[in-house]
Amino acid sequence: MKTHQQDNYKPASVLCHFQRANTREAELSKQQSLYKVLQDVQTELGQLLNYKRHYLVTEMPGEYIADSILAYGLPDLSHYNPNSERDRLEVKNLLQRTIENYETRLKNISIIEEKKSEDSISTTMCFTVHATLVLAEEQLRLRFDSIIQPDNDEVQLQNFAENML
Repeated sequence: MKTHQQDNYKPASVLCHFQRANTREAELSKQQSLYKVLQDVQTELGQLLNYKRHYLVTEMPGEYIADSILAYGLPDLSHYNPNSERDRLEVKNLLQRTIENYETRLKNISIIEEKKSEDSISTTMCFTVHATLVLAEEQLRLRFDSIIQPDNDEVQLQNFAENML
């Protein structure tokens, strides 16, 4: 004897089951692709910020050359003093211009200096970079720390994080 509930019960169709499985696979594939893009951005930013220019922008004739491939990367940072406010501001501005000019997937870039205590003498400059990664279908808000060691002319990227917008 069938009850009223049994009359209304219909097993999920095979097509519906496959559609749900395809949706899960598509979402997983999208997450994996996004993760790959984030890895690429982090790797390419590290390469950009550690590539040393062969020319000083001031030595190059013409304004357009300052934004060309000849000015790719950062200049030699070894002469910047981490304990000089003027030098830290100049390095912050160099970071901003370099990322804006050569990592076009990032927009709305802001860089905040992470201040050390005034009592300590530092051998590094620390900045937190905030930017929006613009992709075809999505925008992600990124945040990462850049630690610059002028003594060995190296930029390290750490704590790379993202938030969906």
